[in-house]
Amino acid sequence: MADQLTPWDHINRFYHTTRKPIQLLVAYHADAAAASITLTTLLKACFVPFNLHPVMEYEEVKGVIQRTNMAQDAEVSDGDAPVDELFVLIGLGAPVSLRSFFDLRRHIVIVLDSYRPFLLDNLRASDNNRLVLWGHERIHEEVEQFFREQRKRELARARRRRRRRTRKNQRRLRAYGELANDDDEEGEEESEVSSGSSDDGDDDENHDDMTPSQSQEGIDWMNEEVPENLEQLYYAAEGGGKSCALEVYDLAILLNRVKEAVLWHAAVGVCDLFTRRLIDYGTYLVEMRRLHNEVTLRKGIRRGPLDDVTEETVNRHHKIASSNTMQLVNLDEDQLFLLRHYSLWGAMWYHPVVASLLSLHHVEDGTGTLRQLLARCGVSAKLAQQPWGEIPDDVRVESLRLVHQELKQALRTRGSFVKWPTRIWCVARTTGYSVEVSTFDVCTLFTALLAKVPPGAMTTEEASEASMKEKLREFRREQFWRAHDVIDADPNSKLFVAAVQEAKMLHESVATATSALMQPGMIQSTKGIHYTQPSDPTNASTALETFGCPFRLAVLAEHLLFALTVERGLGKYTREVRPVLLSCPVSRLIGLNSQQKQKDEMIQSEETFIVLFAHEGPTKEGLSPVVPVARWNECVTNTEDFLVPPLRDFIRRDTVIVDGRESTAHLGEMLHLRSLTATL
Repeated sequence: MADQLTPWDHINRFYHTTRKPIQLLVAYHADAAAASITLTTLLKACFVPFNLHPVMEYEEVKGVIQRTNMAQDAEVSDGDAPVDELFVLIGLGAPVSLRSFFDLRRHIVIVLDSYRPFLLDNLRASDNNRLVLWGHERIHEEVEQFFREQRKRELARARRRRRRRTRKNQRRLRAYGELANDDDEEGEEESEVSSGSSDDGDDDENHDDMTPSQSQEGIDWMNEEVPENLEQLYYAAEGGGKSCALEVYDLAILLNRVKEAVLWHAAVGVCDLFTRRLIDYGTYLVEMRRLHNEVTLRKGIRRGPLDDVTEETVNRHHKIASSNTMQLVNLDEDQLFLLRHYSLWGAMWYHPVVASLLSLHHVEDGTGTLRQLLARCGVSAKLAQQPWGEIPDDVRVESLRLVHQELKQALRTRGSFVKWPTRIWCVARTTGYSVEVSTFDVCTLFTALLAKVPPGAMTTEEASEASMKEKLREFRREQFWRAHDVIDADPNSKLFVAAVQEAKMLHESVATATSALMQPGMIQSTKGIHYTQPSDPTNASTALETFGCPFRLAVLAEHLLFALTVERGLGKYTREVRPVLLSCPVSRLIGLNSQQKQKDEMIQSEETFIVLFAHEGPTKEGLSPVVPVARWNECVTNTEDFLVPPLRDFIRRDTVIVDGRESTAHLGEMLHLRSLTATL
């Protein structure tokens, strides 16, 4: 394995052989965007040209491949074989069959994806030549460990079943012997039972003595098919592996090109996996530990020479140089919504956990509840509504300390289901005298820019559906580039200020929609799931009109995930975080004339629904089956129950497009029925 080429070696060899640019396909999330910034920086440093394509759906991947193939065919003459093309997939490609998209005879594909689990067909097809998986050794080890653990659990369940069966037979034979009152027969039966139990015991000992490799016998997943039940468990193990940005950070270390910006991008990638609930809090701390140590080390090296320098000119030069470059610090981040760029009142009102703990979705009572909490902290409501940067430092520190204590008490009493504290250790950046920007701030702003509502001027009566779809994709690309730039934007720049305003408007809409959906009858709550049914168009809530985008709907689902758990929990101290299924009609892409609007507005405009499934996420490190994900996969892949199967074309695997109101309602009922069973 040591002599195999690394993905970076493949990139260099391809360019120096063909002199053709690299095709980079980047998904719409902060981890992939941060990884693409670092990777493109390394490519520029090595003078390797590239083309970067943001993709939100796998249909866009097909379009990029088709355009590349046409250009590839135009370059060659008749009879000549086409020259290879190199595609690097960043943040996508793991859960779909890559051989259905790429022709590996003319394409070289490198996959850098933090999503788990990887499709087994992709793992079998990877040869480190035409299909290369970034970090394939670790991925293979994760899959091996998963099947090894599942095999051990199967053997343990089989032993328990045998022991229960043996004890049941013993009780039955003892009862039979007492009723017959025949000592001879009882002795014979006991001898039979003892011999049978000894045989079972020998069988159990044989299973206990088996090594992990022997216990995995029959699950050679690389060379043969996996049993159907184990395959379902494997694809239900939804989570995150190593961050894409962290993988590229390791590459920068090998190339000796690590700077503060590269370290910052790696921290953003890990934080993005945590905010999207692909990794748990413990895994987040483990992944961030090395980054925190590196930040501390660089901070000590940066300040070291000043201890021995006394000349005023040198000190002045150092201050000017340091004020114009990025500075990284380790920060104990309060889990409040954009606190340093907003007010204390708004930071508490719009944060999903805090708003749920205080039941702020009840607008009439929520205002009074928040005022009471601030009064207990000795903070006036007027002061809390002022911009946070305008408050004196000593007042900010003391008020934040008191608010933090109140929130900790609320977590103990009503938020026992929350798996992380009110303060989380993270990395923040500063430029000059600007305010700190943490990784959590960047992830919030990145999502807010992607979730912006398209302007109404895009819809025209003369445009075709294909042209309108292309306009919508172009709008999403523009928003991606804005979100891409906000990762490194200065807090005083127009882009950053506009992103903060966009985040405020998004969470205002989410708070309004949460208040509407928490009304009785809007969301069906059962023992295993919370779900919405497509309502009658004449009685539909106007609060959901703008949530036809997966990014926007995901933010709403996150708020409802906590609000429903607090308000409709199963116990006082132990609450189960039940998954949430949300559906929202997708607005038409083609404009309607005045005569058609009144007739078709309530019928044709809601034929297609976007359905999003949100759950708590993994609870431990590594691949482990998540029961709600297994039920979700079973419902969306069961094509027999739908006239038109749900379209699972988004990079996000928790979102599908369903045609028809009845099919959408049927999907919710299927998930409800499957949630009644306690196990898979």
